[in-house]
Amino acid sequence: IGDGLGFQQAAGLRILIGSRPCTRIALAKSDGSLATCLAPAGSGRRVHVSVSFSVGDQQYTVTGASWLRYFPPEITAVRPQKVRAGDSVTVLGKNFGVNASAILVRIGVLHCEDTLAVGDHMITCVAPSAVAPGEVTVTVGDQKAASRGQCGNPIQSQVACVALKEDAVSIRLGLNLGFHLAGELGSPTRTRFELNLKNELASATATKSSLFQIQEISPGSIIVQLGILPDVDCPNSTSPAQVAALLLELSENPQSALFQQGAIAPSLQYVQLPPSVVAILSKVTAPVSAGSTRSYTSECPKRRVRTECIDCCTIGCQQEGGPVRAPMLKPHPGQIAHLCLRDCYTVCKHY
Repeated sequence: IGDGLGFQQAAGLRILIGSRPCTRIALAKSDGSLATCLAPAGSGRRVHVSVSFSVGDQQYTVTGASWLRYFPPEITAVRPQKVRAGDSVTVLGKNFGVNASAILVRIGVLHCEDTLAVGDHMITCVAPSAVAPGEVTVTVGDQKAASRGQCGNPIQSQVACVALKEDAVSIRLGLNLGFHLAGELGSPTRTRFELNLKNELASATATKSSLFQIQEISPGSIIVQLGILPDVDCPNSTSPAQVAALLLELSENPQSALFQQGAIAPSLQYVQLPPSVVAILSKVTAPVSAGSTRSYTSECPKRRVRTECIDCCTIGCQQEGGPVRAPMLKPHPGQIAHLCLRDCYTVCKHY
């Protein structure tokens, strides 16, 4: 910084970037014409650089106006990615600076509240009262974090997208197994049984096993009260109610993935949805009853034309005596399998 100032002869050399001091100041040339330092966290396109030093009794300050420009803010993650009004939101990234008053966080078009800069790499805020699905943006001074993907498009990056958090649901499963196979509460047998059941259900529905909670197991043969939680780490994840509906549909199709693997799920006799779940589903899909599925032949939904998963949905049309199940193809290299399944379920409402 500077040229021909003779830094090696100056006492009390101090360098400020904006109003914050540089650290690790060092002379880069033996003639004292160049000094280096480690820039502090900051933000802005036009930042002043000031150099102060003293020679004898004289104090000198030289300022370079608008000499420096910080890189714009960048978002690398938002946690959680499903929120309700009043939920705490954490935005991770870099180049946020440390001045909370210069930081503006939006979810969609609404401002996040109570913004706090934890550091140059982290911001926390509170989701606004009328929060709606949308992209999270961070503006620091006159610089805005560039979008890294389009919300709603599962193929593109979703790091800065937020959706509304759905309610958890609870359903009942009936298994045609001896109750002794579930083991006593707290026993290793019970732990293994619950773990295996959750893993098998997750595999069949392309859902995280951690989103399933075994709430109660009772005899007759085995009745499982199953809780399904929302996936707050993925803005486009299938809602708990949709996962419940998917389990219901899979349970009535002997050829579905539910009956093709594992030691517990193939014994499934029925899936029972409570009225609250049926009511949720009726708002977003065709009417669903608690003990039956939609007719595959009642209507013919258009098949979604997408290279990545063109053949992973059941064709819901009557063709020569019955619905035809399209073969499952491997996902496109850029497409994750569970996203493919989820998208097809969202569009076709069944496999």
